Amino acid sequence: MFENEWIDKRDIVESIILSKLNLFKKRIYGRECHIEEIDSNIKNLFLEQNHLQGKDNSSVKLGLFYKDKLYSIMTFGKRKITGGNPQFELIRYCTKLNNQIVGGASKLFKYFINNYQYNKITTYADRRFSNGNLYKLLGFNFSHFSTPNYWYHKDNDLELYHRIGFQKHKLDVKLDNYSSDLTEYNNMILNNYDRIWDCGNFVYIYKNIYFYK
Repeated sequence: MFENEWIDKRDIVESIILSKLNLFKKRIYGRECHIEEIDSNIKNLFLEQNHLQGKDNSSVKLGLFYKDKLYSIMTFGKRKITGGNPQFELIRYCTKLNNQIVGGASKLFKYFINNYQYNKITTYADRRFSNGNLYKLLGFNFSHFSTPNYWYHKDNDLELYHRIGFQKHKLDVKLDNYSSDLTEYNNMILNNYDRIWDCGNFVYIYKNIYFYK
């Protein structure tokens, strides 16, 4: 975990650690739950409260409810259209803090594949705290390891800034000191920024067998 995650989202980090130890306050079975398609406001609030990465930009938002209370969500977004059917990304799977939903992920995923047209679904598992086993259980196949990603931080500031916002062609309007002769990284060092890296991702793919026949 990054230091800012421990400080800013400690309750989420602690829940992740406890789940690795198989320690939960409540265990619920997916067969006892029902699925509803939820709106963006409900989805984003749930993600901000229960997922390290917070809200997303998904188009399909599935909620798993137990006794009319939201306990888990799974979200998807379209990547592109191929052969008349879209390729999707499974963007988030998230469970309420300190709860285990046995069979919850498979129930949500089955709902998606039974109700949406797709030819391929891609998803990513962060290697900092996941081994990707959930996606194997859902029927995904491992594709490859993604290249480690990086963020910038400045001096003792714990806030992290994604590299996309600091690509070289954007730096002349963002930095006090900028030289076109320097690389992106050297320009950032000149302005008292440095990089922090993650561990990359497992990349998994689920194909529609009927589409690929």
